[in-house]
Amino acid sequence: MKTFATLLAICLLFKLLPAQEIIFSPNADSFQLCVFAKTENRDFIDMVDAQLSGYSGAPGFPFPDPFYLGQCQPIYSQYVNGSITLNPKKDVNHLNGVSTYDMVLIAHHILGIQPLSSPYKIIAADANNSQSITVLDLVEIRKLILGLNTDFPNNTSWCFIDSTFVFPNPMNPWVTPLPEICVITSFDEDVTKNYVGIKIGDVNGSAIPNDSLFVIDDRTLNQKLKFYLENQTFKSGESVNLVFKAKEFKDISGFQFELNFDSEFLEFKGFEKGALEQFDESNLG
Repeated sequence: MKTFATLLAICLLFKLLPAQEIIFSPNADSFQLCVFAKTENRDFIDMVDAQLSGYSGAPGFPFPDPFYLGQCQPIYSQYVNGSITLNPKKDVNHLNGVSTYDMVLIAHHILGIQPLSSPYKIIAADANNSQSITVLDLVEIRKLILGLNTDFPNNTSWCFIDSTFVFPNPMNPWVTPLPEICVITSFDEDVTKNYVGIKIGDVNGSAIPNDSLFVIDDRTLNQKLKFYLENQTFKSGESVNLVFKAKEFKDISGFQFELNFDSEFLEFKGFEKGALEQFDESNLG
């Protein structure tokens, strides 16, 4: 095995630009391939399938399937079919890190109140994968939060971008194709590839990158909003109206909560608007 060195692999600009050909030494028998993924906040992301193609593996040295990012594996050049294509994928737990607070931040971006601060956050806000940030992205995120959808129908849970990529226009990251797929054509030295993982729908960085550890996702912020309801007594067959009131409802951009009741004794019939004029059926799961 040759001495470890870092080689910048040639990245294939997604579906448009061909990979540049690099002639490698025919004497190179093997090299080490290491692939890592971190969030914008530099936290390691686990359980990312590297989806390596163009390599058949050597007899006696079975290649792991799937090949997860965060690992290093020996690659034997004689079993490479011209080049190796690297395509990181992680498409589980779409709700990870996604909350009403993300919707508030995305709405502020759309309205120009406070633009999202990085191209990675802008990509995360594009829930419907339209390469733009619109109210339709808020609709998709709301459906996910309310449980109307279990995933983003037109998007994956995570997106991975080559960490060396420089965005020509950070406020419009789709000006050029995103380098998600990389083609490695040089095998005479060890190769290390680093990716930035983007959790779709999560613009405040609250997603748990190591969600395989079954850590509970805390969606509670430090701000407190208290609702008050009057105690009531009622009999079987009677309708019960729950009136939610708040004493300090100031500077509130959004909130979410879960209301639990025993379905053996109560049945949800509907709602009536109060002071929140924009509240409608789309706010209920």
